[in-house]
Amino acid sequence: MIVALVTIFKAETRRQFRQNWSYRFEMIGEVALWLIAFPMMMLIFESIASSYDKPAQTASLFGFLTWDLCLGVMVVTTREITQESKQGTLETVFLSPVDPLLLFSARTGAAFTLRSVRSALLGILLARILGLHFQMTSVVLGLIGIMIGGAFGLSLLLGGIAFVHKEIGSVIGVVSLLATLATGALVPLNSLGILFLILKLVVPFTWGIDAIRFTIIGVPPGQPTVENLTWLGLILQMAILLTLGVVMFKRGYEQARKRNLLGSY
Repeated sequence: MIVALVTIFKAETRRQFRQNWSYRFEMIGEVALWLIAFPMMMLIFESIASSYDKPAQTASLFGFLTWDLCLGVMVVTTREITQESKQGTLETVFLSPVDPLLLFSARTGAAFTLRSVRSALLGILLARILGLHFQMTSVVLGLIGIMIGGAFGLSLLLGGIAFVHKEIGSVIGVVSLLATLATGALVPLNSLGILFLILKLVVPFTWGIDAIRFTIIGVPPGQPTVENLTWLGLILQMAILLTLGVVMFKRGYEQARKRNLLGSY
């Protein structure tokens, strides 16, 4: 199974790279948009709150980049199912001997690989423009890895819904917008007190983004970068999302197959 997954992953990475290269103008335009929009947002925040200094801007940058990367992973399965459904090739995909869960897992992994390069490039350019300095550590990479695991679970969960309902782009758009605010991706929500604690426990990625910010800019001397409780909580969230994702994906696929929805578009 591992050999098959690696083989499919390589093939999907090549396919998606060629696809992205064909639409490279759109990708370049999106990066250019954020290179203009994000510094403007930082200027607005700084004009509103005089205490919005370089550490606060660094926190916003990492929150934004982390959420952008997770969002890119989260929508992969839904996007692929919707495209295959509109083109009328969804049923053909599942006639192949490859297990559907394995296939879309490989597609999500390939999308994450390419998205990581884009996010890293965008982060480096924005840091240079804003004059921000930070250091990536193994702790930060570990936190990002856990969050990506949770995003992978959400991708499968939404994919299971897309099997039955086909087009759920508007729902994902609304959820993404609300989650951008609720996770504190742009502006830290630590001042909300008990409400922030609830958001950390309920909304995916809120806890992880806060832990990453704390690690980069807010660790007092002599204290551990991330407490054991935080690690356990984030791993538990990831495990729950992965479990729900696999269950919903399989259930959605079985319902679509029984109701003969794989060939409709």
